[in-house]
Amino acid sequence: MSEFHNVNFWGPTSLVLPRGYVLLLVSSPNVGKTEYGLRFLIDGVKQGESGVFISLNNTKADIQKTLEELGYGEDGKIKIIDYFLSRAKPSQIDDLSMELNRLLDDAHSSSRFVIDSLCTLGLMIEPDIFPAWVLKQRANVKMRAERGQGSLILMNWTTGIHRQEITNALRNIVDGVLEMRFTETEKGELNRFIRIFMLRGIKYKTAWSAIQFD
Repeated sequence: MSEFHNVNFWGPTSLVLPRGYVLLLVSSPNVGKTEYGLRFLIDGVKQGESGVFISLNNTKADIQKTLEELGYGEDGKIKIIDYFLSRAKPSQIDDLSMELNRLLDDAHSSSRFVIDSLCTLGLMIEPDIFPAWVLKQRANVKMRAERGQGSLILMNWTTGIHRQEITNALRNIVDGVLEMRFTETEKGELNRFIRIFMLRGIKYKTAWSAIQFD
């Protein structure tokens, strides 16, 4: 199986991940998962990859503004799919499933996807069947990887919203789990940290590291 360029985790290390790899980024609310996901895509663009950001928590305008604040201008290499404004539609889940499959079919062999966030999606699906939905999407990604169409996918997940059993199930479904947290200094400054909790088939270190964006 062909491999991607190095994936920068801005903390623990940089690693080469195979096609069709699905990552789960887990943290409590307001730690910075959306920004991390956008930087994840920008890092891919710098290495010649394309990117897709599927937003359920923010509008397309909000995401574009954040990209600009991160110093990234519009060049067509990062596509924003806005599901925020249509979130109340009953057909939302089926629409998103079809859209994701279409994007995966059209994707370059070196492409990155971010879903922000799975937690919001989970509020629209019966909790007990939500992990099965995620498992199905992972299977679709793996199938395309075998045909050379695989992509690297990062799914954001916020703890404390769904039952712990759901979080545990998702951790077991995906290929890798990243965890984020923050601490507050005496001066009120926030320091963010990240660690690799699990990566299937890849050697890694689990220690917490301060996030150091380029």
